[in-house]
Amino acid sequence: MLRILLKKQIFELLRGILYDKKHNTMRSGGAVAGFIALFLFVFASAAFAFVGMSVALSPLFDLPDTKWVFFAFMGTVAVVIGVMGSVFITVNSLYHARDNDLLLSMPVSVNAILVSRLLTVYLMDAVFVAVVLFPSTIYYFIHVPQTALTVVSAILFYVLVTLLVLALCCALGWVVARISTHVRNKSVVTTVLTVVFLSIYYVIYFNINTLLSGFVTNIVQNGVTITPLLEPLYRFGRAGAGDGIALAGLAVLVLALVALVGFLLNRSFIRIVTTSTAGPRSREELTTEKITPVRRALRNRELKHFVSSAAYMTNCGIGLLFLPAVGIFSLFKGPDLTAALDKAGLIHLLPGLAATALMFLMSTNDITAPSVSLEGKSLWIAQTLPVRPEFFLRAKLETASLLTLPSMLLSVVLLSIGLRLSWLDAILLAALGTATSLFLSALGLALNLRNPDFQWTNEIYPIKQSMPVMVSIFGGMGLAIVVGGLCVLGGFLFGPVFGQAAAAFFAALLTLVSLLLRRWIYEKGAAQFAQV
Repeated sequence: MLRILLKKQIFELLRGILYDKKHNTMRSGGAVAGFIALFLFVFASAAFAFVGMSVALSPLFDLPDTKWVFFAFMGTVAVVIGVMGSVFITVNSLYHARDNDLLLSMPVSVNAILVSRLLTVYLMDAVFVAVVLFPSTIYYFIHVPQTALTVVSAILFYVLVTLLVLALCCALGWVVARISTHVRNKSVVTTVLTVVFLSIYYVIYFNINTLLSGFVTNIVQNGVTITPLLEPLYRFGRAGAGDGIALAGLAVLVLALVALVGFLLNRSFIRIVTTSTAGPRSREELTTEKITPVRRALRNRELKHFVSSAAYMTNCGIGLLFLPAVGIFSLFKGPDLTAALDKAGLIHLLPGLAATALMFLMSTNDITAPSVSLEGKSLWIAQTLPVRPEFFLRAKLETASLLTLPSMLLSVVLLSIGLRLSWLDAILLAALGTATSLFLSALGLALNLRNPDFQWTNEIYPIKQSMPVMVSIFGGMGLAIVVGGLCVLGGFLFGPVFGQAAAAFFAALLTLVSLLLRRWIYEKGAAQFAQV
């Protein structure tokens, strides 16, 4: 049974690669090979960044007794990347999977369910850790003479780091799941943690070069003093560098942690996945009826679905936070950028650059792209209600606008203040942002109507791995580069007036296209929605 469950989990993990949901058939060998090639390209691109970190740390290779610093640093980075990449997959795969009730109702061992899901999570965190440790370790092997012991130690170090990441992800997921059983909206906990993780990630990402440069310079000049606080990190790095005693100690610690987490999961798995978080309803809620207009009720339905799903919010609405965050950032760094462009005689390019950044961030708000697929097995409810199909689609578009437009307009106001844009440039930036929001919402919904997927067992698949989402995000990014690039190029070649004219033209064009898309959605799209 474990083999069958594991096969099921792996197929769900690779479903987007192996299965063509549009034609309800398995993909051809060529198509699968193409997806694998794309995955390898993404893997190599990500790995290249960690080769750069290895190069920055390479001065330590020539110093005595500092090679452990390399493994301590890269191992810590691998743990952070692995946890950030896998923790929410862990929560969704273990506790929030839609087929938990189905599997628990069958004569299947709970341990088999738990182990199959943990093995799937382990495969994912092993990939995240490999992105960091594989290229950095290979770089280290090329530049430092190795023995059989150091090579074996490096391999075992990778395995232990993956197990450590698995234990930490399960522990954090267990905490999130336990907390969520005591709150009415469990997605709030997950979303808050996601925002915290992303904030930490981007702060480190944008400051990593400065941190590494100062870190290496300090070690080269002053050496390393092992304080009691630094002792665990020292032992961790020594384990990767080939110290057998440190490696054995790390193995005992990690295996003990894995055993403890496994024990806790085994004790609490059923209780958490079967505990309702809705809470008891009051007598007033049960007896009081409130009549709500259809359009508002449908918008409320879409909004509740959005805020009740942490995966939906963090993957399809993260730009709602990034947009004002960039505006706030411009209040502090905008004067420096303005001064630099003014000194170079390129100040008139600033509105085009702001438009590019604004549109690029808005492409991360793909709220409508998976919205039809997320109806899932409850689609029949919408199809049987005495409500015209286009009302449901209109509610999805209106909800997306209600969420994205305030965030975008706040960002425009902050950017205009921070970058000292003229009134005309600020108005054009707001118009272009509004047109982009309307266009991307209509495009995502149209794509999802043309290519829906209702056979998922975990909503993370239509949210992250569906064609409409991919096209909406990357198409939006491409649109930002093209439109913003033309505004900047026009301003550079022909002056600021041409750049402003280009922004106005693209705002009008995107508005027109979005209106045409909405007409198709309300007519042919609504007919498809009623019949799928």
